[in-house]
Amino acid sequence: MAIATDRADAPGAESGTPTLPAAVARQPRFVVLDGLRGLAAFLVVGHHLQNQMRASGPFSHGYLAVDFFFVLSGFVVASAYEGRLRGGMTLAEFAKVRFMRLYPLMVLGTLFATVLSIAREQGVTFSILTFLGQLFLIPGLTGGATLFVLNTPYWSLFFEILANFGHAATLRWATTRRLAVWTALAALAVIFTARTMHHLGGGWSLHNAWAGIVRVGFSYPLGVLIYRLNKAGRLPSIVLPGPVVGLLLAATILCAAMVGNWAMDAACVIVAFPLVLILGLNAHAGRAGALVAWMG
Repeated sequence: MAIATDRADAPGAESGTPTLPAAVARQPRFVVLDGLRGLAAFLVVGHHLQNQMRASGPFSHGYLAVDFFFVLSGFVVASAYEGRLRGGMTLAEFAKVRFMRLYPLMVLGTLFATVLSIAREQGVTFSILTFLGQLFLIPGLTGGATLFVLNTPYWSLFFEILANFGHAATLRWATTRRLAVWTALAALAVIFTARTMHHLGGGWSLHNAWAGIVRVGFSYPLGVLIYRLNKAGRLPSIVLPGPVVGLLLAATILCAAMVGNWAMDAACVIVAFPLVLILGLNAHAGRAGALVAWMG
């Protein structure tokens, strides 16, 4: 599952690119969030490897890490861009910055997936439409079962980009109060989705793409809400060691695999992941700071 929350957009992250707003550089660096992002990526990779081996194991619900990426992305993008958007940054300017940040990696991923498919002698099944659909994030262009044939995990990147632009386009309407109401209603949609599908692993194919909309439609706005509440000083300040918060994230997803039902999936997304994010805001990395930053 693709990860669109790039480190360069992390609050206060250092970057050599001139597109990073100066206001972002003055914000505090949430180092532990970098580590949580890296840990979540590891869990997603474990999930994909386990699926490829058609094996059962502790990563069977690793797909839930994508929901953590969504809530983290909402927080990070709000922290990096809400001030600029309120200050006059246009939607076109926002789109330009985001695509400059994400598109090079998207192109490299597409080229790598194409070469890999040819090396596996699968290239004959893919047309130029498939390649272009992957390159420009146009889902289902060739009518295949998955939204993106060459690189299936791109589905999450597609929905996250939609959430980015929805965020920027509705910023003036989406007051904190309205955002809270939205996330409460979206939580009900998450429960319905989990109950209907018996899990929250949807979003990657044409027949379950609606689940991807529900997942990002809850978690991303919730991340924005957490950012605003934190900025206003309305969240509890609980200080824990960063590794402890990381263990909570890993344990949540591993426990979901052990329990293996839809209710646990919904609880992870609605309760556990927002809590992990909030704890990560004030957590300290300690001696593991360099490792934590590298993981992000």
